[in-house]
Amino acid sequence: NPAVIKNILGIKYLFPEAHAVSYASDAYSIAFAKLYYPAAFYPVLLSQYAKDVSDFNFEEVSACKNLAELKKIEKTYSVGQGQDVVIKCKTRLAWLIWEAKLRGYELKPATIFSLPDQFSISKDEPGVILMPLTSLTGVAENSAQKVYETIKTKPLTSYEDMLSRKDDLNRTIFNKKVLTGLGLNDFTIAMQQKFFMFLKRHNEQS
Repeated sequence: NPAVIKNILGIKYLFPEAHAVSYASDAYSIAFAKLYYPAAFYPVLLSQYAKDVSDFNFEEVSACKNLAELKKIEKTYSVGQGQDVVIKCKTRLAWLIWEAKLRGYELKPATIFSLPDQFSISKDEPGVILMPLTSLTGVAENSAQKVYETIKTKPLTSYEDMLSRKDDLNRTIFNKKVLTGLGLNDFTIAMQQKFFMFLKRHNEQS
């Protein structure tokens, strides 16, 4: 459960004077979550570090085939970068993605069922970590939230149903920017039928 992992990672020190005990307790809790609940651990930590960077190339890192390629990319993070916190976050993101990959998890671009601003495990593809909707070009946080809420409130049933969804101000939720970002624009009849089957499978699994 991601909520449990968030609580573990966000533990506050109950006894500030006992730093050693606090650090040891946190380290044990985090290690336990990492070992036994990786499907919740990695998305939560990726979401946390991603908040502090805006230009991280997730696709480049996830495409690494070996450690040498990863280290080569890592070296570029400090070039022209004066903020240590950004460099650290980028480095941690890169190693988290690589580590998750070694444990059988694959990072993929956001889909229509991604969370608005957090990484998540795909319900349709086991072992796949989905990027948030806000990672899509042109999809702002407000638009991402509307996409998430309309699907959560009422499951999509077809391509036509998706295009008909409106917000409280009667504006189209799946506008051109959202559709383009998701790769769902200019669908042919055959593609719409394939999309329908995808929705059907997802709704049956949910």
